[in-house]
Amino acid sequence: MIKSLNYIVIIFIYFMSFSLANCKSLDNSIRIIDGDTIILNYEKIRFSGIDTPEKKQKV
Repeated sequence: MIKSLNYIVIIFIYFMSFSLANCKSLDNSIRIIDGDTIILNYEKIRFSGIDTPEKKQKV
């Protein structure tokens, strides 16, 4: 149950990140750093509770 909920949350976050990236009102000020970190309007946002590899971490 918790594992499937984690997948739903991850999919939702990715969907919202890509949706925001295509939004013209943000002037392309969103960047996806790695699986749990984005930069939105020059502010770094880290999502808690998501276990994803870091950018330079070997899987």
